[in-house]
Amino acid sequence: MLSFLTTEETLMVTADLKLGTKVTKTRKKSLVNEILELLGLFKVKDTLAGKLSGGEQKRLSIGVELLTNPPVMFFDEPTSGLDSVSSLQMVSYLKCLAQAGRTVICTIHQPSSRLFEMFDDIYLLAEGQCLYSGPLEQLTNVLEQQGFICPKYYNRADFAIEIACKERGENIDKLIAISKNQHLKSQDISTSDTADVQDDTRETIAMPDVENSKQLYEDLNCFIY
Repeated sequence: MLSFLTTEETLMVTADLKLGTKVTKTRKKSLVNEILELLGLFKVKDTLAGKLSGGEQKRLSIGVELLTNPPVMFFDEPTSGLDSVSSLQMVSYLKCLAQAGRTVICTIHQPSSRLFEMFDDIYLLAEGQCLYSGPLEQLTNVLEQQGFICPKYYNRADFAIEIACKERGENIDKLIAISKNQHLKSQDISTSDTADVQDDTRETIAMPDVENSKQLYEDLNCFIY
């Protein structure tokens, strides 16, 4: 981002560069306004990018990517450097993006209990191995089946991280094996179906429909390591 451009100017310049001449100036302006409203940046649209707070700058970076309407978005530690309130706001905005029809994937460190509960699916990593991959609400049940009992009123994120760090015992091999079996089952897709999915994804990413966007996935996913 250029510090001497305002929030609105940053998005408009990016829209001109990314969307080109096939999208009218009026439509670009409309898209920029939608993004400003969606990310809570409308009140600072005339503020220089260099004067924005840390959370606002992160949201502006997200807005820049939203202009091409991507179906899948990856965020590496989006709450890093933010206080607890700003972190919660950030994940709330990401949740809104997911509910609008995108798959949003985040890596995150030590989330608070409230922040952790906002995610739909969890991917728990330890030493490069997957310990759990699936819905958040099933996390504790799967862990309990392998002897890892989460204490009452305990932050599930902290508990999962402690298991990954082997602070709750050294035996995590069963969790790794279960996760691998689930992954193999999920890959039971015919070659033709896989080719169709790849073709559809490539067309969607290469030629985003900024006028009539309808995405297939509405998940907020979290990688914890």
